[in-house]
Amino acid sequence: LALLGAGVGPGDEVITVSHTFIACANAIRQTGGVPVLVDIEPDTFNIDPLAVEAAITPKTKALLVVHQMGMPADLARLLPLARRHGLAVVEDAACAVGSEIHIDGAWQRIGAPHGDVACFSLHPRKVITVGDGGMLTTRQADYDKRFRLWRQHGMSVPDTVRHASNQVIFESYPVIGFNYRMTDLQAAVGREQLKRLPGIVARRREIAGTYARLIAERAPEAEPPHEPAWARSNWQSYCVRLPSWARQREVMQHMLDRGVATRRG
Repeated sequence: LALLGAGVGPGDEVITVSHTFIACANAIRQTGGVPVLVDIEPDTFNIDPLAVEAAITPKTKALLVVHQMGMPADLARLLPLARRHGLAVVEDAACAVGSEIHIDGAWQRIGAPHGDVACFSLHPRKVITVGDGGMLTTRQADYDKRFRLWRQHGMSVPDTVRHASNQVIFESYPVIGFNYRMTDLQAAVGREQLKRLPGIVARRREIAGTYARLIAERAPEAEPPHEPAWARSNWQSYCVRLPSWARQREVMQHMLDRGVATRRG
């Protein structure tokens, strides 16, 4: 929905990052667009602004920025670049609820949004969850209007308006829509989860600090993730780079035998 709101259609190129989940490329393809994959910066695992600039063509319509594993991408460099080329910016903030970035002289939450629209996931493995599904944030009234229309089959009058009216109202379906509604029960859970978010993020940042200290003391050959001075990650995932001589599967099995789940990068 975010990409459609940004006007992406058949043949349009959308630049995104190669090191991410398949959903990014799928969403672009589902609009008829063409994913253009660029590389990451090795320290943050986030999209490289220099690679983005090199990939822009006359067919480029939008930039899909992933805040990978909860670590904010370098929006201070990416947003001016997108504006210079007239590109829409969609933030894939699936992992980044509660993360912060220092931009325009102040600390701000990811999802303000800083681009045109930000997309969050409420999947069970995320920092907060309602079971599954997600949410969008946008500052643009025209985006908001389209999202509310598309998410409910393209229905011109929401059912809540019809049910609350003291007059008979007939709806129409002027555009092709989707079924992306969240249930009221999920929304109620989500509102309570949002109240807990600051404490959840604070605890995760505390745990990440413990990881960094223990890695430095006991496994100095491993490289912990890097958090730039302008970023505060929610540490949705904690990604450790192994030395070249390490056997990844054996390390993972060693941790699993001790009750610690891991995934390969």
